[in-house]
Formats: sequence, structure tokens, C-alpha cells
Amino acid sequence: MSQVAPKQLSAASASDGQVLTYDSSTSTWGPESASGGGSRATATTTDATVTTLFTTTLAVTSAYIFQVSVTCRSNTGSLRSGYRRTVMAYREGGGAVLGTIQSDYTDESDATLDCTFDVSGNDLRVRITGKAGTTVHWAGLLETTNT
Repeated sequence: MSQVAPKQLSAASASDGQVLTYDSSTSTWGPESASGGGSRATATTTDATVTTLFTTTLAVTSAYIFQVSVTCRSNTGSLRSGYRRTVMAYREGGGAVLGTIQSDYTDESDATLDCTFDVSGNDLRVRITGKAGTTVHWAGLLETTNT
């Protein structure tokens, strides 16, 4: 393929994870590293142990905004919760640094359920907490913007 919607493709080689972008100054499409995006994940908890739903390694000398939407429901339907959390995180040579977590939305049928962010080494994690003796199914969408 040498064209996309009658525009030329750049001669540059693409790497894994890059996206196709348009450069109006050269009238060509070419590969570029993605600067944001979203990921989906699911998990099941059967107790109150804190569990990782997402892990993202932060690149050195980068800043990020992470926004996660998480919902859960127990097998019986007696427990359900929804969360929306936002945080800025960065890495400047050392490990990941977490900003102030914003709790944009919380609706819980049981206060033992939880969703939050933390960091471990160079990674940002989205962590969920279920309820002892209860099977809870979780689903999440993590949106990322970074520089």
C-alpha cells in the first residue's frame, strides 16, 4: 500500500505500537509514537485482598494524566460499585511519582469495595479491593495522556 485517502505514505519505517499520523507540511502519512490511549481490563476478587487491575510503566522524563473508570458487581448482584479516578503521575529519572488522586465519582453499595491508584518502582497501578467471602467481577477502562 502506498497511499491512504489519496495521500502518500512516508518512507519511514514503523515500530511496534506506533500509529499512522498525517503531516500537512509534507502531505504524507507516517508512523509516530502514540501519546495517549485507553486500555480495558477485567478481574475477579473473592476476598478483601488488594488486587491490581492495571499496571503501566512510566517512561523516563514523561508526565501523564491517568483517568480510570471501574465498575463491579457481585455474583448475586447484592454488591455493585462504580468509580472514576484521575491522577497526574511522572518520572524524572527515579521511580514513578504519584500526584493527588481526584475522586471524580464514587457510588458503592458496600464501603469495603474500593478503587485507587498507587505506584511501585517505575509503574503506576490501578488497585481494587473486593469483599471477604464474596466473588466480585470488575471491569475497567484506563485512559492515558502523556508528554
